[in-house]
Amino acid sequence: MRAPAIKHTLVASFAVALMVSVGAAPARASVLASFPLNANYTATNLAANVASATIDTSTLSDAYIGNDGFGNVAEMYPNNSGTSAALALATDSYFTLNISSNGGPLNLGVLNFSVAKGGSSDPRGYAIYDSLDGFASALFATQLPTGVNTAPAPESLSLGTDFQSATDVSFRFYVYTPQPQYNSVDFSNISLATSTGNSVPEPGALSLMGVGIACLGLLMMRRGTRRA
Repeated sequence: MRAPAIKHTLVASFAVALMVSVGAAPARASVLASFPLNANYTATNLAANVASATIDTSTLSDAYIGNDGFGNVAEMYPNNSGTSAALALATDSYFTLNISSNGGPLNLGVLNFSVAKGGSSDPRGYAIYDSLDGFASALFATQLPTGVNTAPAPESLSLGTDFQSATDVSFRFYVYTPQPQYNSVDFSNISLATSTGNSVPEPGALSLMGVGIACLGLLMMRRGTRRA
């Protein structure tokens, strides 16, 4: 093979490799809204397509930010009848997380949060329902580990494809404890993130793609000139 042919082949291979590497790069989720819950219930890091994100605790017997033995968290106290999972559901013992878009789809894909408990009274637990099915079935439900002062443990829920096209979503966190007036289920670092499958390539990746396309274009022009 002559030297010019080798050069052209290398340029084409470089361009194709760049575009393939961009296409193969894993997409990363981006945060839509965060609730640190270390000082108040205010949302932070709102994405450009999010109109509002709020937490409503009005259906609980009490709720406040406090130090339950492992730093500030949101201490959520069930209503007076919320002593079991079934009673919490039957008596609306929950707090609500609401998120709304500016009109387009939220592309919501992940719900992250940490859960803890202060004290030793058991059992305590929670269940999460959502508005997309009219709060008919639980997305997730669990009982907290027994013992004293269980520190915050992170959870991450992958959401279904119907959440990606939704423009408004509400999540109800049903909570229960053996003594609702004295025992809480503690939450921190709640966040909502996009679906990783639909993320937009980062600027650096787009630049590499542009270089690859330019190289292919230059190669085609040179071949056209030689044939003319």
